[in-house]
Amino acid sequence: MSTLPNPDTSALVIVPEREIELTKVKVDKFNNLYAEYTLRENGIGSENTKKVHQPAHEDLVRAFKKLTVHLCLMTEVVEGIKSGEDEYLRYEQLTQAFQSEDLYTAPEFDSYRCTGFTLSSGGVVLVGQKRLRSKKVLNLVSPYEVLEPETPTGDEYQYLAELDYDLSHAITEVKAYLEGKYEQHQLDFFQDLREKVEEALVPLEQRNLLRKSYQGRELDDE
Repeated sequence: MSTLPNPDTSALVIVPEREIELTKVKVDKFNNLYAEYTLRENGIGSENTKKVHQPAHEDLVRAFKKLTVHLCLMTEVVEGIKSGEDEYLRYEQLTQAFQSEDLYTAPEFDSYRCTGFTLSSGGVVLVGQKRLRSKKVLNLVSPYEVLEPETPTGDEYQYLAELDYDLSHAITEVKAYLEGKYEQHQLDFFQDLREKVEEALVPLEQRNLLRKSYQGRELDDE
């Protein structure tokens, strides 16, 4: 628990420590988010389940798009990406594409979507879908992968460091969503709507003056 000085009373104001530990996250087709997490405040934890019917912010959508690439590689549904006219980059050749972030926008992943993840014991399972030509979906579940194995076996996911980095970013965005970071243009819409309503609302006294002025003109015309 931390404390801050109160400028008015010179007393100490207690600022509660608050931490969210995610265990399960899912995003639906409308980018609404469901989360299971432990909320710790001042060392006391409580289990929570929350679904917010607010479209995710574009930062969260982008974070999940990056996880889509890892889901496809971990489940081996995509073997590589086309790079240039003749070059086809396979698993062992994708490191540079990760570093340049070109991999995340490769068309080979367009039919796939990461829809969530589960965290446990220092590892992660990614889940998602492939959109089929029949307009149905094929569910995908990655193998459980420990993010920082103490004794590597050589069978770990080849891009574990990139997965750890991208997952950390996604976790940060999920926590921000739970704290109220939603789709920006929707917030802008309501802000604009409120401003228009306020502009349209003429004070009662001003409306009465306008009415009297209008009635006076009518009398003059007569």
